[in-house]
Amino acid sequence: MGRKKLLAVLIVALTSAPALADARLSKDLKKELQGYVDTNVKVDDAEAKQAALLTQGRIGGRASRKAIEEHKEAKDKRVKIAASMGLMMAGDRRADNELVDQLKDDSQLYLTLSEIVTVLPDKQEAKLLARVIKKADDNRKRDVMRYAAQQHGELYEELLGDYLTDRDDKERAAAVEAALFTTRDEAADYAQKMVDSRRKAIRADGVKLAIGLTNRPGGSKKAVAALEDALGDREDAIADKAARHLVTLGNKKGVAHIVEKLGKAKEDDQKKELAEFLLQHDASVSEKAAKPLMESENKDLKALGWQLAATGAGDEMVEKAKELFSSTKYDERLIGIKALARTGNKSAISTLGRALFDGDKRIRLYGAKGLGRTGDAEALNFLKKAIGGERDREVKIAVIEAVSRIDDKNSLNLLRFQTTARDPQVKLAVVQGIRRLGQDGGVKALKVVQQDRNLDVKWQAFLTALELEPKQGLSQMKKALRKPPTGFMSDIEKLDADTRDKVVEYLLINGDTNTRAAAMSTARRIGEPMFDIYRKVVVDSDAPDNVRRMAVVALSEKRDPKDKSLFEKLVRKSDNKAIQHIAAWTLTEYATEDLEATFRGLLGHKDPAIKSIAAYGLAAVND
Repeated sequence: MGRKKLLAVLIVALTSAPALADARLSKDLKKELQGYVDTNVKVDDAEAKQAALLTQGRIGGRASRKAIEEHKEAKDKRVKIAASMGLMMAGDRRADNELVDQLKDDSQLYLTLSEIVTVLPDKQEAKLLARVIKKADDNRKRDVMRYAAQQHGELYEELLGDYLTDRDDKERAAAVEAALFTTRDEAADYAQKMVDSRRKAIRADGVKLAIGLTNRPGGSKKAVAALEDALGDREDAIADKAARHLVTLGNKKGVAHIVEKLGKAKEDDQKKELAEFLLQHDASVSEKAAKPLMESENKDLKALGWQLAATGAGDEMVEKAKELFSSTKYDERLIGIKALARTGNKSAISTLGRALFDGDKRIRLYGAKGLGRTGDAEALNFLKKAIGGERDREVKIAVIEAVSRIDDKNSLNLLRFQTTARDPQVKLAVVQGIRRLGQDGGVKALKVVQQDRNLDVKWQAFLTALELEPKQGLSQMKKALRKPPTGFMSDIEKLDADTRDKVVEYLLINGDTNTRAAAMSTARRIGEPMFDIYRKVVVDSDAPDNVRRMAVVALSEKRDPKDKSLFEKLVRKSDNKAIQHIAAWTLTEYATEDLEATFRGLLGHKDPAIKSIAAYGLAAVND
């Protein structure tokens, strides 16, 4: 159901039958529920009163509305909002407007939605929040969207999903921002709709959303498809943005688009920028497409053209590049070595190897890069000599990187001998090289640097251990995660899912305030892959209360049928009162007939809030 239809339904609802459910509850059940309400509404507990007022709303009728009215001016915020919610459920046509006005001015709207309003039936909540968005300021619009982005089903689709294609730029921007935080794969369906829109601004935001979704752990095939469709956009800026991101993903359609644009470019600066962009991302370009640049009188464009044509080229191009490199003119030699460095062709190894010992730094640099691209063990004969003798830092790092790109048993030994280097940047390159090489024994080779004084070196050594030998890397977590670098969770997110999840779980339970907060934020953003961790954490009495609460809220938002028994267990046995309450409210949202016995059993609970929520659940089940 679209948002316009949603608002239309709301208007109809406001002018039709007054009560949500009064016609469906039997007379005897209403009488029973009224007895619970009369008791629970007098309890000095705001949450118990909230449940009582909502139960009164489900009972419905004029008497119910009159009873709820008495609490509209309550001092407690939860009770005051609950009164409006109860009146709305009872069919009071003014209560909807009053509740919208309360929420649109709430300075803590996100918390209010998460802790109070969330217990409304999804259909009613979706209608309510659609109206709040229309009347709220920009900050509170973002609060509603952020809340909606973490919901599932109707709330996600009717709020966030619909506003992603909205014509209002501010409302759509808030929706895109929220969708980019959670990066759920279903958002790719909306990105596709946005890319297909007739409105330029919506299409541009669709590309923005799709790009964000491709960057999520595991990527998104649907988002890539949306970006491919955007290549045909009539607005060059939109098509160009999509194409450039596709190039970074190694997508051939994106490369073809940029190559076509390069062929049409008139200004040298534009040609240079496009060619450099393609080279930066190792894009393969035909010699035919690169030929205009190769024949350019501009030496920079000529060099770029040769490099583009040489990327992954065959023997014929190698011979042409060798011929250029053999020139007595320095500019031609430089063009030749740059082109040879891009070929990755084994027939270029001897020439690149000789270049590695040239008197000119730039020649040596491209010689090293070219040898690495071949990935051939023969290149190690040259690299072995250079790795110990090279004094220029930039060239030495290029040699180390080249060694790490050659999957040979001798490569790891060459890198191991460099772990004692004094230069931290060289040492960092060695660690990254061992990680890139990915061979057995790589972690053992890092033994020296695991205790290095340089924090970046030590951190990269830890990441390498996690990637190459997860069991050993995980055993180092206590020390490595004590003071991780800023933004460390972005590195953790890139690990394989199993290792990533173990690190996140460790931080959720054992991290300090800062690292735990970072892990919580990451877990919320990753979403459903974290749910198995949540199921363990929420019943772990040793886990921090704020982590357990986050876990139960996330599970509550999803309301997976298989978690119903978990929520029943939490209500009865959790040692955390807040978790018990969230679990009890969640059961009321399942509202399935098999829960009637559960709610009747909870009517005798010692906690007044749970007793009152159980009465509300009884009403919901029979509604």
